[in-house]
Amino acid sequence: MRNHHLLMNFLIVVSATLLASAARARFGLSTNFVDVVLDRLEAGRSYDVGRMTSQAFSLTNKSEKPVTILVAPEAPASDNLKPGYEPIPDTSWIRVDPQRFAMRPGETRSLSVRVKVPKQAGSAGKHYQAGLWARTVEGTMAVGLRSRLRFSVMTEAPKADPAPSQPSLKFSQDVLMAGPAGDAVLKVRNMTDKGLRVRMRSIYFQDESSVPSGYAPAPSPDFLAFESAYVDLAAGESKDVKLLFQIPPGRAHQGQKYAFLIKAAPEPSDGTEALSRVCVQTGKN
Repeated sequence: MRNHHLLMNFLIVVSATLLASAARARFGLSTNFVDVVLDRLEAGRSYDVGRMTSQAFSLTNKSEKPVTILVAPEAPASDNLKPGYEPIPDTSWIRVDPQRFAMRPGETRSLSVRVKVPKQAGSAGKHYQAGLWARTVEGTMAVGLRSRLRFSVMTEAPKADPAPSQPSLKFSQDVLMAGPAGDAVLKVRNMTDKGLRVRMRSIYFQDESSVPSGYAPAPSPDFLAFESAYVDLAAGESKDVKLLFQIPPGRAHQGQKYAFLIKAAPEPSDGTEALSRVCVQTGKN
Protein backbone atom coordinates (compact mmCIF):
# COMPACT_ATOMS: atom_id res chain seq x y z
CA MET A 1 0.00 0.00 0.00
CA ARG A 2 1.33 3.44 -0.83
CA ASN A 3 1.93 5.59 2.19
CA HIS A 4 -0.15 8.75 1.81
CA HIS A 5 1.14 11.88 3.47
CA LEU A 6 -1.26 14.68 4.36
CA LEU A 7 0.13 18.17 4.46
CA MET A 8 0.01 19.20 8.09
CA ASN A 9 0.86 22.83 8.63
CA PHE A 10 0.80 24.24 12.08
CA LEU A 11 1.48 27.42 13.93
CA ILE A 12 2.18 27.36 17.61
CA VAL A 13 2.75 30.41 19.75
CA VAL A 14 5.19 29.32 22.41
CA SER A 15 3.44 30.42 25.56
CA ALA A 16 0.51 32.30 26.95
CA THR A 17 0.00 33.08 30.60
CA LEU A 18 -3.02 34.35 32.50
CA LEU A 19 -2.49 35.43 36.08
CA ALA A 20 -4.75 36.82 38.75
CA SER A 21 -3.52 38.09 42.13
CA ALA A 22 -5.27 38.09 45.47
CA ALA A 23 -4.14 39.72 48.68
CA ARG A 24 -2.37 36.66 50.05
CA ALA A 25 -2.27 34.20 47.19
CA ARG A 26 -1.25 34.03 43.58
CA PHE A 27 -3.50 32.32 41.03
CA GLY A 28 -2.74 31.54 37.43
CA LEU A 29 -2.64 29.11 34.53
CA SER A 30 -0.32 28.96 31.55
CA THR A 31 -0.33 26.92 28.35
CA ASN A 32 1.89 26.37 25.32
CA PHE A 33 -1.15 25.64 23.15
CA VAL A 34 -2.32 29.03 21.91
CA ASP A 35 -3.03 28.97 18.17
CA VAL A 36 -2.66 25.64 16.37
CA VAL A 37 -3.47 25.10 12.69
CA LEU A 38 -3.95 21.77 10.87
CA ASP A 39 -4.49 21.56 7.13
CA ARG A 40 -6.42 19.13 4.91
CA LEU A 41 -7.82 16.66 7.44
CA GLU A 42 -9.63 13.67 6.00
CA ALA A 43 -13.26 13.29 7.09
CA GLY A 44 -13.88 10.10 9.05
CA ARG A 45 -10.34 9.88 10.46
CA SER A 46 -9.34 10.66 14.03
CA TYR A 47 -6.29 12.90 14.46
CA ASP A 48 -4.13 13.30 17.55
CA VAL A 49 -3.32 17.02 17.46
CA GLY A 50 -0.28 16.68 19.71
CA ARG A 51 1.33 14.05 17.52
CA MET A 52 0.52 15.80 14.25
CA THR A 53 2.14 19.03 15.49
CA SER A 54 4.78 17.45 17.78
CA GLN A 55 3.42 19.71 20.50
CA ALA A 56 1.26 18.35 23.29
CA PHE A 57 -1.45 20.52 24.87
CA SER A 58 -0.07 21.23 28.34
CA LEU A 59 -1.26 23.36 31.24
CA THR A 60 0.78 24.64 34.18
CA ASN A 61 -0.70 25.61 37.53
CA LYS A 62 0.94 28.93 38.41
CA SER A 63 -1.09 29.15 41.61
CA GLU A 64 0.17 28.80 45.14
CA LYS A 65 -2.63 26.36 45.92
CA PRO A 66 -3.98 23.14 44.38
CA VAL A 67 -6.69 23.71 41.79
CA THR A 68 -9.23 21.64 39.89
CA ILE A 69 -9.27 22.30 36.15
CA LEU A 70 -12.05 21.82 33.63
CA VAL A 71 -11.21 21.88 29.89
CA ALA A 72 -13.96 21.98 27.29
CA PRO A 73 -14.10 22.62 23.52
CA GLU A 74 -16.25 25.54 22.42
CA ALA A 75 -17.42 27.30 19.27
CA PRO A 76 -15.89 30.78 19.04
CA ALA A 77 -17.93 33.96 18.87
CA SER A 78 -18.16 35.53 15.42
CA ASP A 79 -16.01 38.52 16.42
CA ASN A 80 -13.18 36.16 17.45
CA LEU A 81 -12.98 34.29 14.14
CA LYS A 82 -9.84 34.44 12.06
CA PRO A 83 -10.40 35.50 8.42
CA GLY A 84 -11.43 32.57 6.22
CA TYR A 85 -12.70 30.40 9.10
CA GLU A 86 -16.17 29.55 10.36
CA PRO A 87 -17.15 28.29 13.84
CA ILE A 88 -16.97 24.56 14.34
CA PRO A 89 -20.58 23.33 13.96
CA ASP A 90 -20.31 20.61 16.60
CA THR A 91 -17.87 20.66 19.51
CA SER A 92 -18.18 16.86 19.83
CA TRP A 93 -15.73 16.71 16.90
CA ILE A 94 -13.04 17.57 19.46
CA ARG A 95 -12.22 15.29 22.37
CA VAL A 96 -10.02 16.34 25.30
CA ASP A 97 -8.71 13.76 27.76
CA PRO A 98 -8.80 14.25 30.67
CA GLN A 99 -11.42 17.00 30.81
CA ARG A 100 -11.44 17.47 34.59
CA PHE A 101 -8.44 16.95 36.88
CA ALA A 102 -6.62 18.29 39.92
CA MET A 103 -3.22 20.01 39.80
CA ARG A 104 -0.68 20.72 42.51
CA PRO A 105 1.01 24.15 42.72
CA GLY A 106 3.58 24.41 39.92
CA GLU A 107 2.46 21.16 38.29
CA THR A 108 2.36 20.80 34.49
CA ARG A 109 -0.13 18.41 32.91
CA SER A 110 -0.22 17.23 29.28
CA LEU A 111 -3.62 16.50 27.75
CA SER A 112 -4.70 14.54 24.70
CA VAL A 113 -6.61 16.51 22.04
CA ARG A 114 -8.18 14.61 19.14
CA VAL A 115 -10.16 15.89 16.14
CA LYS A 116 -12.54 13.77 14.06
CA VAL A 117 -14.76 15.26 11.36
CA PRO A 118 -17.71 12.97 10.53
CA LYS A 119 -17.91 11.77 6.93
CA GLN A 120 -21.49 12.96 6.47
CA ALA A 121 -20.88 16.44 7.88
CA GLY A 122 -20.79 18.21 4.47
CA SER A 123 -17.48 19.74 5.47
CA ALA A 124 -15.32 19.08 2.39
CA GLY A 125 -13.11 22.05 1.61
CA LYS A 126 -14.21 24.05 4.65
CA HIS A 127 -12.08 25.80 7.28
CA TYR A 128 -13.17 25.59 10.91
CA GLN A 129 -12.13 27.30 14.13
CA ALA A 130 -12.71 26.02 17.65
CA GLY A 131 -11.63 27.03 21.12
CA LEU A 132 -10.41 25.11 24.16
CA TRP A 133 -11.55 26.79 27.39
CA ALA A 134 -9.48 25.78 30.45
CA ARG A 135 -10.54 27.17 33.83
CA THR A 136 -10.49 26.51 37.55
CA VAL A 137 -13.80 25.32 38.99
CA GLU A 138 -13.48 25.86 42.72
CA GLY A 139 -12.34 28.42 45.25
CA THR A 140 -13.22 32.06 45.76
CA MET A 141 -11.17 33.21 42.77
CA ALA A 142 -11.31 31.56 39.34
CA VAL A 143 -8.85 31.88 36.45
CA GLY A 144 -9.01 30.56 32.92
CA LEU A 145 -7.55 30.83 29.46
CA ARG A 146 -8.59 30.05 25.91
CA SER A 147 -6.62 28.27 23.20
CA ARG A 148 -7.43 28.39 19.50
CA LEU A 149 -7.56 25.35 17.21
CA ARG A 150 -8.06 25.80 13.45
CA PHE A 151 -8.26 23.16 10.75
CA SER A 152 -9.34 22.62 7.16
CA VAL A 153 -10.97 19.55 5.63
CA MET A 154 -9.75 18.11 2.33
CA THR A 155 -12.13 18.25 -0.62
CA GLU A 156 -12.04 14.49 -1.20
CA ALA A 157 -10.45 11.41 0.32
CA PRO A 158 -7.21 10.18 -1.31
CA LYS A 159 -7.72 7.31 -3.72
CA ALA A 160 -5.98 4.08 -2.90
CA ASP A 161 -3.45 2.88 -5.44
CA PRO A 162 -3.82 -0.66 -6.75
CA ALA A 163 -1.74 -3.12 -4.79
CA PRO A 164 1.30 -4.54 -6.60
CA SER A 165 1.20 -8.19 -7.60
CA GLN A 166 4.05 -8.98 -5.20
CA PRO A 167 5.27 -7.01 -2.20
CA SER A 168 8.87 -5.88 -2.29
CA LEU A 169 9.57 -6.38 1.41
CA LYS A 170 8.44 -8.44 4.33
CA PHE A 171 9.18 -8.36 8.06
CA SER A 172 9.48 -11.71 9.77
CA GLN A 173 7.27 -10.75 12.73
CA ASP A 174 6.49 -8.12 15.33
CA VAL A 175 8.91 -7.81 18.24
CA LEU A 176 7.28 -7.99 21.67
CA MET A 177 9.71 -7.56 24.55
CA ALA A 178 8.36 -8.37 27.99
CA GLY A 179 11.38 -7.10 29.89
CA PRO A 180 13.05 -3.69 30.22
CA ALA A 181 14.00 -2.00 26.95
CA GLY A 182 17.28 -3.15 25.44
CA ASP A 183 18.63 -3.78 21.96
CA ALA A 184 16.53 -6.01 19.70
CA VAL A 185 16.73 -7.46 16.19
CA LEU A 186 14.10 -7.40 13.46
CA LYS A 187 14.46 -9.46 10.28
CA VAL A 188 13.57 -7.88 6.92
CA ARG A 189 13.41 -9.82 3.64
CA ASN A 190 13.67 -8.75 0.00
CA MET A 191 10.78 -10.49 -1.79
CA THR A 192 11.85 -9.47 -5.31
CA ASP A 193 14.26 -10.91 -7.88
CA LYS A 194 16.49 -7.83 -7.82
CA GLY A 195 18.67 -6.07 -5.28
CA LEU A 196 17.12 -3.36 -3.11
CA ARG A 197 18.34 -0.56 -0.89
CA VAL A 198 15.86 -0.26 1.98
CA ARG A 199 15.35 2.71 4.26
CA MET A 200 14.32 1.97 7.85
CA ARG A 201 12.21 4.52 9.76
CA SER A 202 10.38 4.72 13.07
CA ILE A 203 7.04 6.50 12.47
CA TYR A 204 3.89 7.54 14.32
CA PHE A 205 0.90 5.20 14.48
CA GLN A 206 -1.74 6.61 12.10
CA ASP A 207 -4.37 4.27 13.54
CA GLU A 208 -4.07 3.71 17.29
CA SER A 209 -6.38 0.68 17.06
CA SER A 210 -3.33 -1.18 15.71
CA VAL A 211 -1.38 -0.58 18.94
CA PRO A 212 -1.06 -3.90 20.83
CA SER A 213 -3.25 -4.24 23.92
CA GLY A 214 -1.56 -3.08 27.12
CA TYR A 215 0.85 -0.72 25.33
CA ALA A 216 0.75 2.99 24.50
CA PRO A 217 2.25 4.65 21.40
CA ALA A 218 5.73 5.93 22.20
CA PRO A 219 5.73 9.70 22.79
CA SER A 220 8.22 10.13 19.94
CA PRO A 221 9.37 7.85 17.08
CA ASP A 222 12.87 9.21 17.74
CA PHE A 223 13.03 7.05 20.86
CA LEU A 224 13.87 4.19 18.46
CA ALA A 225 16.80 4.25 16.02
CA PHE A 226 18.65 1.72 13.88
CA GLU A 227 22.25 0.60 13.73
CA SER A 228 22.00 1.53 10.05
CA ALA A 229 19.16 3.55 8.52
CA TYR A 230 19.75 1.82 5.16
CA VAL A 231 19.94 -1.91 4.47
CA ASP A 232 21.18 -3.40 1.18
CA LEU A 233 19.44 -6.67 0.28
CA ALA A 234 20.22 -8.96 -2.63
CA ALA A 235 17.35 -10.69 -4.44
CA GLY A 236 15.53 -12.94 -1.94
CA GLU A 237 17.95 -12.05 0.87
CA SER A 238 16.98 -11.60 4.53
CA LYS A 239 18.94 -9.54 7.04
CA ASP A 240 18.70 -8.80 10.73
CA VAL A 241 18.27 -5.11 11.53
CA LYS A 242 19.52 -4.06 14.96
CA LEU A 243 17.17 -1.74 16.82
CA LEU A 244 18.57 0.84 19.23
CA PHE A 245 16.29 2.29 21.89
CA GLN A 246 17.03 5.90 22.83
CA ILE A 247 14.37 6.54 25.47
CA PRO A 248 15.35 9.63 27.49
CA PRO A 249 16.17 9.15 31.16
CA GLY A 250 13.80 10.46 33.77
CA ARG A 251 10.88 9.35 35.89
CA ALA A 252 8.33 10.14 33.15
CA HIS A 253 9.59 7.20 31.06
CA GLN A 254 10.25 4.69 33.85
CA GLY A 255 8.14 1.54 33.96
CA GLN A 256 6.31 2.41 30.73
CA LYS A 257 5.08 0.02 28.02
CA TYR A 258 5.71 1.70 24.68
CA ALA A 259 4.80 0.58 21.17
CA PHE A 260 6.72 1.68 18.07
CA LEU A 261 5.82 1.36 14.39
CA ILE A 262 8.64 0.61 11.94
CA LYS A 263 8.42 1.20 8.20
CA ALA A 264 10.78 -0.27 5.61
CA ALA A 265 10.57 1.06 2.07
CA PRO A 266 12.78 0.66 -1.02
CA GLU A 267 14.73 3.65 -2.30
CA PRO A 268 14.01 4.73 -4.91
CA SER A 269 10.40 4.02 -3.99
CA ASP A 270 8.36 1.44 -5.90
CA GLY A 271 5.17 2.33 -4.02
CA THR A 272 5.37 -0.52 -1.50
CA GLU A 273 6.39 -0.71 2.13
CA ALA A 274 6.52 -3.14 5.05
CA LEU A 275 5.37 -2.33 8.57
CA SER A 276 6.17 -3.97 11.89
CA ARG A 277 5.44 -3.19 15.52
CA VAL A 278 8.00 -3.19 18.32
CA CYS A 279 6.81 -3.17 21.94
CA VAL A 280 9.04 -2.62 24.95
CA GLN A 281 8.77 -2.11 28.68
CA THR A 282 11.19 0.45 30.11
CA GLY A 283 13.14 -0.07 33.30
CA LYS A 284 12.05 1.35 36.65
CA ASN A 285 15.44 2.64 37.76
